[in-house]
Amino acid sequence: MIRQIITPTSNTYTLTIPNELVGKQIEVLVFELETSKHTVVTNEIAELDNFYNAIKLDFSDFKFDRDAANER
Repeated sequence: MIRQIITPTSNTYTLTIPNELVGKQIEVLVFELETSKHTVVTNEIAELDNFYNAIKLDFSDFKFDRDAANER
């Protein structure tokens, strides 16, 4: 796999394909990194919010005894 993050200075770009990929079907994607990155992060945050909001546990009365936890 090849991943390169570039800032093009023109509308053409030359990509060198490794010898082991010659003759194989490959996929080339071009997208604006800032827009996609923001969208992905926003979607992931929304998914995490939904997941953790569904699980509500009250630990306010929880007491941890380190000595009891480490007893063997």
